[in-house]
Amino acid sequence: MESNNISLKNKILVSVILGAFLILSVSSIVSISTVTGQEEEMAYQQSIEMTKNYANYFDGNARKNQAIATTISTAMSNYDSADRNEVNDMLKGILLENPQLIGVYLGYEPNAFDGRDADFIGTEGHDGTGRFLPFWNTINGPISVEPLEDYETSEYYQLPKELQQTVVIEPYFYRGILVVSYVSPIMRNGEFVGISGVDVSLEYFDEIMSNVTAFESGYTFVTSNSGILLSHPEHKEWIGTKKLDDFGVAEISEMATDIRDGKRGYIETIDPDNGREVVMFYEPINGGTYSFVLCAPKDEMLAGVTVLRNRLLFMSLFSIVLVGGVAYMVGRSTDQTIKKMLDDFRLISDNALTGNFDTRADTNVQIDFKKIPVGLNQILDNMGKLTKENEKAMDALLHAKIEAENADRTKADFISNMSHELRTPLTLIIGFSDILDSEHYGALNEDQKKYTSSVLKNANHLLELITDLLDFSNTEVGTMELHSNDFSAADAIDEIEALMIPIVSEKDIDMTYNVDIAAPTIKADVIKFKQILYHLVNNAIKFTDQGGSVVVGGKVSDESLHIFVKDTGVGISPENLDKLFNPFYQVDASSTRGYGGTGLGLALVRKFVEMHGGEVWVESELGEGSTFTFAIPTDQVADKE
Repeated sequence: MESNNISLKNKILVSVILGAFLILSVSSIVSISTVTGQEEEMAYQQSIEMTKNYANYFDGNARKNQAIATTISTAMSNYDSADRNEVNDMLKGILLENPQLIGVYLGYEPNAFDGRDADFIGTEGHDGTGRFLPFWNTINGPISVEPLEDYETSEYYQLPKELQQTVVIEPYFYRGILVVSYVSPIMRNGEFVGISGVDVSLEYFDEIMSNVTAFESGYTFVTSNSGILLSHPEHKEWIGTKKLDDFGVAEISEMATDIRDGKRGYIETIDPDNGREVVMFYEPINGGTYSFVLCAPKDEMLAGVTVLRNRLLFMSLFSIVLVGGVAYMVGRSTDQTIKKMLDDFRLISDNALTGNFDTRADTNVQIDFKKIPVGLNQILDNMGKLTKENEKAMDALLHAKIEAENADRTKADFISNMSHELRTPLTLIIGFSDILDSEHYGALNEDQKKYTSSVLKNANHLLELITDLLDFSNTEVGTMELHSNDFSAADAIDEIEALMIPIVSEKDIDMTYNVDIAAPTIKADVIKFKQILYHLVNNAIKFTDQGGSVVVGGKVSDESLHIFVKDTGVGISPENLDKLFNPFYQVDASSTRGYGGTGLGLALVRKFVEMHGGEVWVESELGEGSTFTFAIPTDQVADKE
């Protein structure tokens, strides 16, 4: 429905109510979006902080265990008593004092402890060569000591030996227990003599994780830096065997990459265990080789945000309804006043249609609207005065219009008649001059040939000017018609090329035709096409000095024709570019100009191009030459006036 068909009353009510609704709606949306966005950000931040706190807790334990290994290493580096029993008592005491440990051990290079390995072959805590390798542990229950195993190949011995620094060994299974080892090298006088280390069972990870709750149904777990699960509240069979990449979830694999690189962050994904949408927050435990992961169901994490959003929506809707009601009452009040004025306006309008401007609007209205009827009455007063003056002015304008049309018609008729009258004798002059010049009826001497050639040349030029003038006259009065037909663009261009050979040769101009003709025939007015190209090429040659160049280029296809004519002539200044296609306009308009012409060629070019539904334009710089380009469609041109 068009707005003009809606009553003003309804427009006012709708505008007021809709305006209030839009203002409140936009402000509510912005407020809700801002507040809930802040709440959502806070929910994410709280989850991040929770993750960090747990990670820091485990990090503290890891650093404590690492410190024990480092302390033993430092003590043994400075130990000079060479008492193996005393050292065994120290290791046993450390294991008893730290219940989180399941193993405390030393491993010395051959004869590096006291040079007496041969005396301890086959004794407790020694290998078959007597090397001091006591491994105090509680793996089998009661505390016991045995020699270290696989120290020649295992990372727990070889890495600190190679790196000569404390290392944390990636979690591994030892006798069915998931273990992480903290190992430090024992250095004496700058040389590696052995290692000290502690083993920690990671079962306590799973025990603690199983008791940690994240929101209502969220959970936590720990993973090694290589992505191996070290705990899980439900799937105990995954512990130590399943990797994050095994889930085949792109986001979880991305998290695994970050964990491997020691990065923190979070991902939003679908929990592969229960199919719920979750946010997984992960934080590296700096003192170990693992990371803490908190898996929070997104709907539970943002539950507070949802409640807040619903409350804000309710408040906003209530405000919108309240303000809408107030706006409706204001609109109704305003509508009564406007309705009264509209009734007055309708009566005035009906009377004005009959020529009666004596009716006046009632000015006894609310102060806010008083200026409207007062202003209307003033307009009516002036309308009465102007009506008679307007009638006289309209008569004068109509008379002037008729006079102007008659003058244009008379001018067009005169030009047409004059052109026809001039062409008849001019055709005879050209014909007889051509006969004389051909010397079919007798040879001519040099002067006769010169005069005859001059007459023929100037007569042809005059005929060309008269033809242009007649064509322009026909376009002005609307009698020029467009007759489109199929023709060969290549043949038409060849005709223009042949026609221009004498002029080009006379001025020694380098003339080049390079038009890509992709269609054998095109549909257009062939006569007007030739005239367009003739005028543009002739114009380019006319304004190009001796020895210059002119290039005709472009492309002709089934759909369109796009041709340009580029010369190295005198060029055109910027202030004259917009006037070039005006009738009778010439850049060199002085009485002594050296280029000749009527100034109709480019005007006809524009007329003919526009009749084809195309366009023509020019690019030029003074002293640098010009490029005239025209483009017309060649597949939908129909005959038209």
